[in-house]
Amino acid sequence: MKRIAKTLVLLSVLLFSMNVWAQDENEEYVAGPVVENTDEQQVVDEAQTEEEVVEEVTDDVSEYDAGPDVESTDEASDGDMTVETAEPTSTATHSSGSGTDIKDVLIGIALLLAILAMIGHMLYVLLWPSIFEMIYKQKHPSKVWKTTVEEERAHRLEAGLPEEMPEEEAVAYADAIEAAFDNWTPLPDDYNKKIISTKKQLDDTTVALRAALDAHVTKPDIVNRMNEIQWCIESASKRQFDGSKLLIVLTLILCGILWYSVGFSAMTFFLFSLVLYYLACLKPGFMFNKRTLKGDSGRGALNWLLGGVFGMIAGAQTVRTVTHWSDGSKTVDDDNTQHLVAWAIGLIVIVLLIVFLFAWALVNWLRNYVLYR
Repeated sequence: MKRIAKTLVLLSVLLFSMNVWAQDENEEYVAGPVVENTDEQQVVDEAQTEEEVVEEVTDDVSEYDAGPDVESTDEASDGDMTVETAEPTSTATHSSGSGTDIKDVLIGIALLLAILAMIGHMLYVLLWPSIFEMIYKQKHPSKVWKTTVEEERAHRLEAGLPEEMPEEEAVAYADAIEAAFDNWTPLPDDYNKKIISTKKQLDDTTVALRAALDAHVTKPDIVNRMNEIQWCIESASKRQFDGSKLLIVLTLILCGILWYSVGFSAMTFFLFSLVLYYLACLKPGFMFNKRTLKGDSGRGALNWLLGGVFGMIAGAQTVRTVTHWSDGSKTVDDDNTQHLVAWAIGLIVIVLLIVFLFAWALVNWLRNYVLYR
């Protein structure tokens, strides 16, 4: 567009010059040899011709000038003539757009790194103990297991130790386990029964029991107590899904719709967020124990919200108006506005919940993997 405009200007100048030249020729032809041009007239004609040449040269220079702001000044016989050409604003707009694109790319990279960090941390917590056992051929320090007196005696013989552990040493390991057990949370209805309700209780008990297992305690009563404590630790550390199953079903339905109508690429974000949400909602057992002690029903905010949405849809009513006419006839008019409004609000809420599924995954990851106590 810029070159076209400058070309049009140059052509206009050339046409104007040709027109002026043609008028001068016409005037000389009409005047004929009878009229003599004075010296003053010749000076004026030369000045006009010189101005025309200056205009053509100036336009040519402005056409091929690539600078943002150029000011050309040529001196003619009658005075100064200045031509200013400015670079169009498209260059500045392009630069601003490039800056915005770079900012979006950086935000996308930061978001991707955050997602990868979340997934890596969750997979580490869930799978590393098993991978550790396969690589090093031994139990991970966070793992405890059931045992028998015969197994512990065999381990002691393999390690070159006496078959039976001394009484004083076995009692010391038993006291450490009982000290950890004393810190458990008692049940409200029976203080003689206790459960693990915090991460610290779980870790302290695991350390005490793991030390006794590694030392190969052989006293039957202590081994039986160790197996009881091991069962409680396994129950408190086992993770179970504690999210909204209904939200998962709705997300899968939306993914199916997008896959059918648009393509697989349209559903990848929601499918990825769904996997992230499922992993983030795997809650350890001691957090369930803590919730039970508080008397919590266990229904999360998302379940309450989805329940309210479907309750609103189910509770919508049809208003029926029956009109009786004087001739004995009647007309029936049904108003389904409540149903339409309920479905509209419900669909909007459901879509928003699915769109922000990544945010719910982030909250559950922080609660179930990072900040849990």
